[in-house]
Amino acid sequence: MPRLLGAQILEQNLVPNFQSRIPLSRYKPRDVQEVVRMVTELQPRVLGVALNVSEDATINSVALATSERMFYISLDNACRRGEFKTILALDDCPLVSFGMARIVLILYRFFGCHARGVDLGTFMSAPGGDPMSPGKMVYEKINPDVNQYEINALWWSNDERNVCLRAWLSASLAEFFHSQVEQTIQADTDNLGHRELNCLQQLAMNLELLEAKKPTHSEGEIEGVEIVDGKIVITNSRYKTRVRRSEQTTIVMDTAHGETIYGRANAAEGKNTTVKLLTGNARRDVENVRIVGREELTNAERARDEFILRLLRGEMSLEGPDFTNMIWFPAFALAQINQQDAAPASMALAHLGLNPSQSQVANAMISINSHPLVVAHGPPGTGKTRTISAASWYWDQSHCPVWVVAQSNVGVKNIAESFVKSEIDFKILVSKEFYVEWHEHIYGPIEKYLIRSDDLFRDPDPVYAENRLGGSKVILCTLSMLSNPALDDCQIFDLVPMERLVVDEASQIDTSEFMASAISHLFHKFRKNLIKMCLFGDPKQLPPYGQDIAPDLQTIFDFRHLRAEAFFLDIQYRMPVPLGNFISKEVYNSKLQSQHKINSLSCVAFVDVSKGEETQMGQSWINREEVHTVVNLVRNYYRYTEFSIITPYDAQRGEIQKALQNDKNNLPWDCVYNVDSYQGQSLSSHSQALHLSPHLTAACIGHENEFIILSLVRTDRPGFLRSQNRMNVMLTRCKRGMVVVANRRFLETKAAQSTLLGKLAQYWEDRCDAWVHARAVYDRTANLPGAPAPANPLLPAPATPLWPPMVPATALPKVHISTQHLAFAMKGLDVRDTDTVSPQSKLAAPKPDSFPCLPSVRPAQKRDTSVADPFREKDAARSTQTATLKPSYSTAAGWKQAGGYSQHVNVSESSYSPFTQRATPGMSVPKPVLRRVEEKLDGLIPLPKKKEETYIIVQRRK
Repeated sequence: MPRLLGAQILEQNLVPNFQSRIPLSRYKPRDVQEVVRMVTELQPRVLGVALNVSEDATINSVALATSERMFYISLDNACRRGEFKTILALDDCPLVSFGMARIVLILYRFFGCHARGVDLGTFMSAPGGDPMSPGKMVYEKINPDVNQYEINALWWSNDERNVCLRAWLSASLAEFFHSQVEQTIQADTDNLGHRELNCLQQLAMNLELLEAKKPTHSEGEIEGVEIVDGKIVITNSRYKTRVRRSEQTTIVMDTAHGETIYGRANAAEGKNTTVKLLTGNARRDVENVRIVGREELTNAERARDEFILRLLRGEMSLEGPDFTNMIWFPAFALAQINQQDAAPASMALAHLGLNPSQSQVANAMISINSHPLVVAHGPPGTGKTRTISAASWYWDQSHCPVWVVAQSNVGVKNIAESFVKSEIDFKILVSKEFYVEWHEHIYGPIEKYLIRSDDLFRDPDPVYAENRLGGSKVILCTLSMLSNPALDDCQIFDLVPMERLVVDEASQIDTSEFMASAISHLFHKFRKNLIKMCLFGDPKQLPPYGQDIAPDLQTIFDFRHLRAEAFFLDIQYRMPVPLGNFISKEVYNSKLQSQHKINSLSCVAFVDVSKGEETQMGQSWINREEVHTVVNLVRNYYRYTEFSIITPYDAQRGEIQKALQNDKNNLPWDCVYNVDSYQGQSLSSHSQALHLSPHLTAACIGHENEFIILSLVRTDRPGFLRSQNRMNVMLTRCKRGMVVVANRRFLETKAAQSTLLGKLAQYWEDRCDAWVHARAVYDRTANLPGAPAPANPLLPAPATPLWPPMVPATALPKVHISTQHLAFAMKGLDVRDTDTVSPQSKLAAPKPDSFPCLPSVRPAQKRDTSVADPFREKDAARSTQTATLKPSYSTAAGWKQAGGYSQHVNVSESSYSPFTQRATPGMSVPKPVLRRVEEKLDGLIPLPKKKEETYIIVQRRK
């Protein structure tokens, strides 16, 4: 007798055109045959299907439906192939659903038998066209009065009602459009071989797990609101949380008067998003913005899904292209030519100064008859970008086309800056959305090489694209940019063939993303041209996004046959030697060597925040006492150095940033990062802040900085600290010193000591007095990396601003800067006077023992000179250098080298103007000119509240 768990009537009012009361029957796992009998009796033309997939990658339940009945079947591990094979093989009753390619692959994975069905999202679209969401299809094709949001929301959770209604709505739509469904090619697992299906079914499950975890609610961060033509225009404050244009999301805005306004973002330009109101009246007093729903698929996601669907329709094969076989099917890869041509290559690169491991990788990259697939493992600071630049220089000189891509925009930008130094002729493609108003400032040094995507795609005529490329054969872009169909439209791959592909940050890229090239698999698309592929990354650092949700996500380093053949860059130049040695031992099996000028253990310090407590905030964590300590570190030690602050938790990042921003001392605040964004997406706009010189910004934009401050947050449980990959990223960013802000008691617990950070603390405690108390930071009595305590910690910092009040340019020479302020501003300036200046000069601020960081005039300190610090020696040597002032200088660089001043002169924004005045105090220079000076201009005091950013350049004098 069938074990029917229950029956009821399920009501729906989502689509008034369809049946509103649908009978629902529930069954136990072994009653599939009864479901088959009932479906056969009903003789439906289509059968809707929906799956409830659990977080442990199994199917909890399956919903089947006609337009008049629903069947909900609970499953367990006892379910086997036999029960479901019959229902999956009904010839006259095809399965139908949105996302059918993924469903048939998961059914194959779970039941081990073939499945086929019609994908409703694409059956009305042209090949390569955008798929339709369920809500959009009902809205456009059936009833314009339906709520698209509520229909799409059926696919956002796996409760019983939603799963059943998904299957029923799919069946109802397929019945409504039955003639089109009959003519649609089905996605059928029987079109692929066993090896291909094993690869794709794992991919489908990963995508399903990631999709289930996509948020449906997020908070926007806004700077202001304006009313334009009856619409609300939001000014976003943060790129990551910006409100994006979308037809599938609803914008919920809360006003100061308690009113809630609903709208849809129908346009976005730079930092501004225009919201068309759905309910309520336009108001300016919007305080909070929320984005409800899920946005449309990206170009990359659409291309990936289209490719998988075409595979299942039998329109192409996954096997075939050499690089596909090399990665996924090594047993079927063609035998590689073993002829080596390393000797000529070695000669070609000999003058570039590469170390042996870098040379080995670069030679493999440019070799012609060997190593078609190069995999390079590069730990932090080992020169991955330098190696890529060396090979790219060789290709550029040989006029060989090459595409260089990375996962993040900042990763691409960093490679571009290296290419400039190597004098490589290249072009970098950047999306308009990322560039305009958000990140224009970070591309200053490489602006002439930049092509904005909307500019390139403006004219489909290939002649236009050819003119924009200007003959460059080296192209840089993100991996997702390769998925943009407009690249094909402008025929750029005919102008610069995809013969060589270099992928940086490959350890952060799920290999399925190589399937995300417009319409077809990247390797399949370029199978006739691609002869060399080189992948760089570090599997010991950040993993692909979502690997904690879908543990079976694979990077190139997860393939055993490729990992065994990977090259290893074995010398790091970034971290001080003691820190590099620790990382080598704990993370890289002691294979990583360190070459650095700092050998002292004083490069790392731990600050004990004994009163700090972790506090949960939403899905994240904060520690307010650590926030206060970090602010004290910046205010008292590092505000005038090149530094970054990193924390594992985004809520803590926000709290630290807010505290720095609100501090009355005008502290730098846009230098705080979540660890997941710092390695690949860190973007600082120090250079836009009036309180910092542009040269204090460079290292904050990217993956490293002179000094790093870590805020660990946790005091009870390790949480993310257990992730060795993330901790490895945090601990390997500094070039001169690192300060770890933590709770000492917690780091000494058994749970914490098993983490990489706990081991680091124990390593330093065993060798030196590593800990200082947070109170010592507040009192300025702590000796920290690059920042020894002052001899007189009670000496206050200047009480008034370092710059004079705003005055007309003609009055600048009359401005008086006090001796204290001048001395404070001059700490660490690389200046030269006609007279020798000693560290004991009465007027000038004494040169500190390390890079300046305390906001007070610190007298010279006695220090332990047993361990040489070349940075201190270099700074001390600078303080006694002399030079003779010249009457005139033809460039800003010449003026800076002589160390003189000038009265205010009008400087053209479009070109250098001569600095021709006699050296006298107080010259002001507009910021656009500073951008065009390659050398760093030290001692820039910003003038606040001017329409055009202007700086006074000052110099220490006797």
